[in-house]
This record gives sequence, C-alpha cells and structure tokens, in this order.
Amino acid sequence: MVEDYGYINGRIRILRTELLSPRTLEELSAASSYAEFLRQLSETTLAEDLRETTAQGSGLPELDAALSRNFHRTARKVLSFTDGEPRGEIGVLLAKWDLTNLKTLGRGVMKGRSSETIGEAFIPGGTLNLALLQTASTASDLLGAAQTLSVGGGPLARVFREAAQAFVSSGDPMDFEVSLDQGYYKYALSTVKSAALRSYLAREIDVRNALSSRQLRGAAGLAAAGVDVGVDDAGAH
Repeated sequence: MVEDYGYINGRIRILRTELLSPRTLEELSAASSYAEFLRQLSETTLAEDLRETTAQGSGLPELDAALSRNFHRTARKVLSFTDGEPRGEIGVLLAKWDLTNLKTLGRGVMKGRSSETIGEAFIPGGTLNLALLQTASTASDLLGAAQTLSVGGGPLARVFREAAQAFVSSGDPMDFEVSLDQGYYKYALSTVKSAALRSYLAREIDVRNALSSRQLRGAAGLAAAGVDVGVDDAGAH
C-alpha cells in the first residue's frame, strides 16, 4: 500500500474502465423486458454480482443488493491500495455511507421495526461491518444499539451514542439526525488535511445547514448546533 496520490489516481482511472459506458446504458434502457434487461446487464462487468438476480422469484430487491455488493467490493478495492493519509481521507468519504446506514438504523429502532426490515435497507458501501449493524438493529432502543456499536464501530460509534443521547434528552428524532450529521462532519474535518477536500466538505456542510434550517424550528442547522464550518485557516476557501 502507498501514500502516492499519483499512483492511487492511476489505479482509480483503471477502475473507471469497469463502469458502464453511455452506449451500454442506452442499450439497457431500450430493453424490451426486465428479463432482457438482466440478460444484457449480465454481459457487463457486473456479471459476478448478478447471479442471485436470475433466481426464481427474484426482482428489484435482488438487483439492488447485487449493485450494492459491486459498489462495496469496489470501495474495498480502492482502500486496499492506499495507506496513510490518503487511506484516511478516502475512508472519510466512504463513511458517508456509514452515516446513511446509522440513520437507517436509528430510524428503524425508533419506529420499532424488525431487524430484518432494517437490515434490508442497509447499504454495503461504508466502513462499518454490516454484521455489526445488523446486530445493533436487534436492540430495543437507541442506547442499546449504541452499546452494540461501541465494540468495533470505530469513531462513528461515539457519534451514534451522542446522537442517541440527544434523542433521549429531547424526544425529537430530528435532534438525533442533526447530531449524527454534526458528529460525522466534526470527525471528517479532524481527519482530512487536504485543503481541496476540506473545501468540499465545507460546501456539503453548507447544504446540510440549508436543509436543516428548513426542518428545525428556528434553528440554523449544523452551524447553530455547533459544527465548526470555518475551515479558512486550513486554506479551504
């Protein structure tokens, strides 16, 4: 593994050759049936992940799972040839899928959904082990889920616990989600050194602020909740 961004970019450019071409996408969109669509798709680089989609009774959920597996394997592949600072920064970007999964976990537990239902909505594209998330989904409340995540959940386990405590204190599900966003971006900004990536994250925070301000009563989103989006000192702007 290396920290050479030039080498990493070269490997990623090679991976781009595995993407579906515009011509292939156009042909897929013209498929006369779902079966024909799958047949054409099975002739692409996605073939390895599509075996279960041809089983009797399979449908869109199986296709979605196949595409998720492909994404997860590709993400793992990128991490496999990185080390040091680049690995940490790529991990921060992949952790956005962890953020999505943690929100899915929290919503499901709060609404009393079954572990099976919650698990079906997980996206296998982040850094958290899906088996750990699945175990956490069996908890009866958010603090119980947080306790499960505390073993092997990495930095985002603490973020989830703080979000769970915010919900317990207020009873407002929105406080849980804002706290998760807040914790993720604090973690991301503390990890990332690249000025360009810090600028990218700052723009994301601006968008989150705008969205949150529409949902929270009289709040200004993440900035009002205490997220430091001022990254000028790091040369992001």
